[in-house]
Amino acid sequence: MAKIKLGNKPKVFKSINAKFVMPDGEEGIVPVVFKYRTQKEYGIYLNSLYKESDEPKPEADQINFELLFGKNVGKAAEMLIEAIDSWGLDEELSFATMEALADELPAAIVSLHSAYRLACVEGRLGN
Repeated sequence: MAKIKLGNKPKVFKSINAKFVMPDGEEGIVPVVFKYRTQKEYGIYLNSLYKESDEPKPEADQINFELLFGKNVGKAAEMLIEAIDSWGLDEELSFATMEALADELPAAIVSLHSAYRLACVEGRLGN
């Protein structure tokens, strides 16, 4: 049993396998090590990522769906690059590869976001 010592937070969480269903129905796994954040630090992290943009908001009848989904993919990649310390995929961990993952396998991104939120907010690892 580990001895509890406050004020000695780790740099990363224990490695987990974020699992999701791929488009072909097979199970996909992304082995990942998340950066450690306390609950307060996780709140700061979310605030910094979701702050209001200075960009003008389009009128409802002028929605550009390509731009909208492109921003969503970019925001997902940005969030996870800030959260992941390392991963077990053959591709280098970079904004470009994370953006490709978000675009091609959105279920993987949902699984990664969920796993990170659970680790930071509830202290649980895994799916």
